[in-house]
Amino acid sequence: MEPQILSPIHLLPCELLISILSLACLGCSTPEERFKLPCRLSQVSKLWNAIIVKTPTLSSLIYIHDNSVKEQLLQRITRSAGVALDVSIDNKPCSSLKPQMDIIAYSSGRWRSLEVNSWGSECIKLILPAFLPRLEELSIRCEDADVANGLAFSLTSDMPKLRRAVLKSLPVTWSTCTLAGCNLESLELIRCGVSPEDLPVFLDFLESLKSLRRLVLDEIWLNFWEIGVTQRTITLPLLKELVYRGIPSGRVLNWIQSPNLEKLVVGRPLWAEGQRWMPVNISFHSVQHLELYHLSTSSAALINLLYSAPNARHITIVSSNLGRSMLFPDIVMQRGVWKELESLAIHGVFSLVQLKKVVLMHSSTIKRVNVHFLDCGLGMDASRHEFEEAADARDWLKKHVSLGVDRTTTTYGTRFRTWDDMVRGRLMKPNEVECYDL
Repeated sequence: MEPQILSPIHLLPCELLISILSLACLGCSTPEERFKLPCRLSQVSKLWNAIIVKTPTLSSLIYIHDNSVKEQLLQRITRSAGVALDVSIDNKPCSSLKPQMDIIAYSSGRWRSLEVNSWGSECIKLILPAFLPRLEELSIRCEDADVANGLAFSLTSDMPKLRRAVLKSLPVTWSTCTLAGCNLESLELIRCGVSPEDLPVFLDFLESLKSLRRLVLDEIWLNFWEIGVTQRTITLPLLKELVYRGIPSGRVLNWIQSPNLEKLVVGRPLWAEGQRWMPVNISFHSVQHLELYHLSTSSAALINLLYSAPNARHITIVSSNLGRSMLFPDIVMQRGVWKELESLAIHGVFSLVQLKKVVLMHSSTIKRVNVHFLDCGLGMDASRHEFEEAADARDWLKKHVSLGVDRTTTTYGTRFRTWDDMVRGRLMKPNEVECYDL
């Protein structure tokens, strides 16, 4: 009888095989796949089944959805044998997860992370026990804004180890939120309505988070253009990254200050009809990374924000306006000098000639320029001399700095309008003329 031939993987030590299986689970793209994978792997062989059953960490993810089987949840919780649990809940419209929630509630003392994607208010009301001693990450996203509008959500649970929290589309009762007892480091608030009447208690809530290092405020403001925005300022001493999206007024930028702020991101302002950016006295002297998105419709906003960070080392400007008259990055970047500017990234319509002047002004410090062209900034009335100037500027930039170029597909394919296009006076196909290639 011939000896049985074993696959090389069966000769691996159990510790190494456990590591491989753990990496396979962590590589899953969704919680549902990660939840199902151990069951599938256990069917490979008796050895694998024995290892998976006896390894609690491979059963540490609990995934709950409409069709979750109670027995399967109980088996998973039992196999996890005291290790920290990652809980993921996916609640579809018109469904109730109360039976499943009752099953995992008694293990809440082991929850390490909780992720909820809900289409109904019932699930959100059930998920947070009074005491979560090991919870480090919390993410609650309500995908149905109409349902959320009828929900009064409040963070009242005791979560002493909470480090990161994400709340989306939840009308939070800020006056009853109590996170001061935890060492929260990252907080993202996405479309969680803050009305002008709520603003004082909302700022009190933020001010209590002294350990915060990253804060994202994304379209949380309700009807702020109808009344004046408060001039109150709070200080978060450890804050290093501050992100604003959908701000209704420049005065919002005065709400939060930090002596250690390193990165400031401002994007997608929401203007009421007829409203314009009113320059505000803001100062972010400690900021080294400045990113400005979609401010092309307001030169005042762009200037105001760029000059508020005179010590910035890395600047990113992204514009969504395709008009060739909106060359604000060119104008603004020449008016200000950043003594320590090392890298510049611009996405949008601007002039290569102007960009060369900017680099010359910062030639002693700037090392890298990244551009993503939508156009080279030359209008339909541009002369041949202007096209030649742009070509010379391009050659100079490639020689003196690390020039990275990304290109967007436009009317001319993945190239830019050339002098030949101007002469012919019509739209050309990409293969009909020589490309204006950077």
